[in-house]
Amino acid sequence: MQLNQSTIREAKRHAAKIAALLAANALQADGSNGIVVNPTARKTLARGYAAMIRNGCKPVVQRLTETEAASLPGYCRTPPGAEWFAAFGLDVAQRGTWVTRWALVRGLPPEDARDMIEVRLLADLAQACNVAGFPVMGAVR
Repeated sequence: MQLNQSTIREAKRHAAKIAALLAANALQADGSNGIVVNPTARKTLARGYAAMIRNGCKPVVQRLTETEAASLPGYCRTPPGAEWFAAFGLDVAQRGTWVTRWALVRGLPPEDARDMIEVRLLADLAQACNVAGFPVMGAVR
């Protein structure tokens, strides 16, 4: 399905409902596709997908809390001061896709660090979105 301006406008009107559907069916810890039962993971994914839809179906990067990150596949313990981020977008088949990564940037102003993190996450997301479907987490290893 090709996204045109009319489709995007309609999606924006129903962003929360569409995001909830996208979040309900996502990557599992074993790398397969399935129903997301963890309420924190579902809420985290829905928030990211809704932001992406409201952004004209263009990728977005969001900061995650440690609890949100821990609810998603790919989580690992991080060094003190590290923060988790996720990027959300659509793959070549227009399916919701996301990647996560932790980051620890020292010696830069916060806005410059955020820019560096966003560039890296969007690159990871682009790699994941270059193929249809799952697994998305393979792009960030």
